[in-house]
Amino acid sequence: MKQMTVWFAAAALALTALGLQPSEAKELHPMLAGTHLGSSDPAPSAAMLAEGKKVYAGTCFACHDNGVAGAPKLGDKAAWRSHLEAGPEHLLKMALKGEGAMPPRGGNPSLSDEEVRAAVTYMMEKGR
Repeated sequence: MKQMTVWFAAAALALTALGLQPSEAKELHPMLAGTHLGSSDPAPSAAMLAEGKKVYAGTCFACHDNGVAGAPKLGDKAAWRSHLEAGPEHLLKMALKGEGAMPPRGGNPSLSDEEVRAAVTYMMEKGR
C-alpha cells in the first residue's frame, strides 16, 4: 500500500506540473483519482521498482529490450524523452490500454493495474 501512495504522490506532482487538479485526474485514469498534491517524497519506492523490474523481466522485455515494432528500448534516454515529458499518466494509459503495436498490458492480460504501474515506473526510471 505504501508503494501505491508513493506512486500517487509522483503522479500528483506530474499533474500539478501540467496544471491539472486532483478532480481532473480521474478523467485521465480512474486510478489517479484521489492523489495528494504537494508530497515531499515523489520518488518511487525500492519495493515498487523491484516489482516493476520483475514485471518487466516477465513481460515487457520481449519488446523493450530490442525495440520491437518501435518500442523504446529500456534505458535509451533519447527514445524515452518524449514519453517522460508527457508524464507518468501518459505512460500508464498507454500501458493499460495499449497503443500502436503495443497491446493492452503489454500483451499480458493477467497483470493487475498495480503491476502495470510498477513496470511503467521502473521503465521511466531507467529512461531518465
